[in-house]
Amino acid sequence: MGSKKQHCVALSSTEEEYIALSECAKEIVYLRRFLNELYDSVDKTPTVVFSDSQAAQKLVENPIFHSRTKHIDIRCHSIREVYERGEIKINYIPTDKTAADILIKTLTFQKHDNCCKLIGVNVIDA
Repeated sequence: MGSKKQHCVALSSTEEEYIALSECAKEIVYLRRFLNELYDSVDKTPTVVFSDSQAAQKLVENPIFHSRTKHIDIRCHSIREVYERGEIKINYIPTDKTAADILIKTLTFQKHDNCCKLIGVNVIDA
């Protein structure tokens, strides 16, 4: 899975994370179905998705209508069904433990070094 332009506009960082989780869930559903066609005994345990946004996680886990999400494209709300079916589980990961930041953000030396350690890359001094 790589970076991809979102099909709808987010008005806040929570919405942005929610939309990204929704896109991730769509890919998970596709891959699970694909693997299920290839192999008869595909693991039925939920696929774990890590998110550094507790607010977006709560939007997924609480299917009650939120006035602040009524403008989000209906296609993005499919993640709630995927979650309720038990196909995904969302785990919170603190921002300072998010290894993907090394690929998507400008980091200080300290944060870069920390991300390298998280992904098992040794930094060699020049």
